[in-house]
Amino acid sequence: MPLRVRSRIVSPESLRSGRESYSVALYRIIKDFAKLPAKVFLLVEGKDADYYRPRASMILADLDLSFRNLKGKQNIKELINALLNNLSLKNLRFAVFYDRAYEADIAEITRSFAYVTDSYYIENYYIGSEAVGSAIASLLYDDAVHSDELDNIIFGLSDNYCKLQTNFHSCVRLFNEWAWVQRHMPRPGKISLDKFDVGKMLTIDKMTWIVTSNYKLDDLNALAPERKPVTPSEIAIASEWFSHKSWTDSFRGKQEIDMLFLYLTEVIKLANDGASPFSKKTKVGKRLSRQEIISELSAYAKSPQSLIDFLHKLKSDWGDTVIVA
Repeated sequence: MPLRVRSRIVSPESLRSGRESYSVALYRIIKDFAKLPAKVFLLVEGKDADYYRPRASMILADLDLSFRNLKGKQNIKELINALLNNLSLKNLRFAVFYDRAYEADIAEITRSFAYVTDSYYIENYYIGSEAVGSAIASLLYDDAVHSDELDNIIFGLSDNYCKLQTNFHSCVRLFNEWAWVQRHMPRPGKISLDKFDVGKMLTIDKMTWIVTSNYKLDDLNALAPERKPVTPSEIAIASEWFSHKSWTDSFRGKQEIDMLFLYLTEVIKLANDGASPFSKKTKVGKRLSRQEIISELSAYAKSPQSLIDFLHKLKSDWGDTVIVA
């Protein structure tokens, strides 16, 4: 009788989870380091390498850099612990880049080889007035020399975005306070902050760019039915915390980028149509993708002095290092 082998069906989710686990990244780093002991490994979360790569490559130009993306901060932290506890990697040169993310574990991730963003998410570096103004100028006119009229259009569009952002922040403040409570006053049960959909919970008038909210605290609690509901008194504590922060730097980056993407795509449409504030049709060759916006707008995002200083320190520390595998 032939031998029957029972095969186990592996779901795409399981395969994906395996590829994204820290153990896979650890194995590959060990393998690469054995072959190329002079290589420098830069560890980032998700697609953040698209932001850090051009900035690190400029300052660390003489080093053999290898970026490694991991999904989720927990995976990065587990990989760091594994690297530090592996004797064969004692001469490994690496750095890690974290989002601050509400400072819940800031003491744990603050190390000499770690950069922690000044803002709470990498996306917050993309939404300042200077970054948005530069993005608009490049998207519409490829940064070419233009007239005073076009300068005024760019200034007006940037100013409109700043006003929109202020209105937008007032509408998503409750969500950010609720999310803060979920992080700082944790309770059992699953939660996904990505379930907050700007398109469904806000009304945005693209003619006036006035934003109104369509949700209440009960609607937010419904996003996490397995967890104890957040109470108004807890929201008050979170509100006090945010009252001492810059909302541009501290509100959840995903919603900020969603709003920026919506605004910029509408500006491109108006330019192509020759609608106000444009006096004639302006063919815009560039397009934006929500999935790739971190990469597409990286050149215009803020480069804080803290990041520049961190990269220069790495260059100084590693410049005289003798690498022995």
